[in-house]
Amino acid sequence: MKKILLTIVSLATFIGAGTFVYKDAIAQTDTVDLPPFMQRIAERFGLGEEDLQEFINEERNTHQEQVRKGQEERLSEAVSEGVITQEQKEAIAAKRAEMQAEREQNREEHREKMDAWMEQNGIDHKTLQEVMGGFGNGFGKHSGARMGNCN
Repeated sequence: MKKILLTIVSLATFIGAGTFVYKDAIAQTDTVDLPPFMQRIAERFGLGEEDLQEFINEERNTHQEQVRKGQEERLSEAVSEGVITQEQKEAIAAKRAEMQAEREQNREEHREKMDAWMEQNGIDHKTLQEVMGGFGNGFGKHSGARMGNCN
């Protein structure tokens, strides 16, 4: 029983974390400042950057809701099957919400620190995003060959 509960909690945490990593990778700022890769998609298909960002936001929200509903259904099934109790289900849901709030707070604190650091060092966010690929989102101008080049 404890292994099953641990598996459920781990799975819920993993899925929740994945959802927010995806969200953070797409939403670098509150303004429409798409990574170069996404700008090329907008240009290729004749979309305005605002329209593309709106579509991405809608899809992300739909996906997050689907994930949340799926987790809720799996937890309800586990209660129905006697794998966990209703109290354990509620505890899992509460912990997930707590961890989500912590991630969002940490993400915002990190963003504020990075913004302050960039300002102190005279670094423009858009320029850095273009050069570095948006801090790990993979949409930059660099190639795999260049990443290993130390010259």
